[in-house]
Parts: sequence; C-alpha cells; structure tokens
Amino acid sequence: MQQARRAAGLSVDVEWRFVWEDDVQDHAELATLLAKAFPRSQFTGSDYGFATGHTLTAGEFTTGAAAVNDTPQFIWNPTTHTLYWDSDGNGSHAAVIIASFLGSVTVGASDIHFT
Repeated sequence: MQQARRAAGLSVDVEWRFVWEDDVQDHAELATLLAKAFPRSQFTGSDYGFATGHTLTAGEFTTGAAAVNDTPQFIWNPTTHTLYWDSDGNGSHAAVIIASFLGSVTVGASDIHFT
C-alpha cells in the first residue's frame, strides 16, 4: 500500500511509537539513539501513576533544570536535551534520566502519551 501511494506521488506519514516498560533507567541509552528520529514517546501510564490516555498538566511537566514542586513530574532540560522523571518532585529522591536527545529536539507535555 505504501509503495502504491509513493508511485502515485502521494506522501505517506508514518508515526513510530516505542512503548517504555520495565525500569525507566534502562531506556536512556536506547532513547538517546532513537530520539532524533522518533521525538514522540509512549509510556505505560501505570508505571508513572497515570491512567491510560492521561494528559500531563502544567504541574506534571516542567521545562528547566529541576523539579518545581513536590509532585511527580517529567522534567525537560532544554540546555542538555535531557528528559527526566522525578517521582517526588523536589523531594529527597533524585530525578532519573529517561532520555538524552541528539540535535535540536524540543520535548513538550504533548509529546508524552500514556497507554
């Protein structure tokens, strides 16, 4: 089907999704290799305390170098192009790296999806 569309001069958009499972720290290396080509990420919501289809709120996604409150949140550091998960916000547990992105990638709350 894709070849037929290309032959007819139509463009085909393909969306790739990677499902992150198991321990979040295990995925940083793979994500580093794939992030430039696949900037949208799909996570298992229950691993992060979110329901399937959950949309991150402003308090659950932070852009900057550190968590800004005491609630669980994803942190996007635009300087280092690194995405973190912090299970207790600015509490005693450190944020863990989920992915280090190559090139000029921008990640926002809308790029994170939960199954």
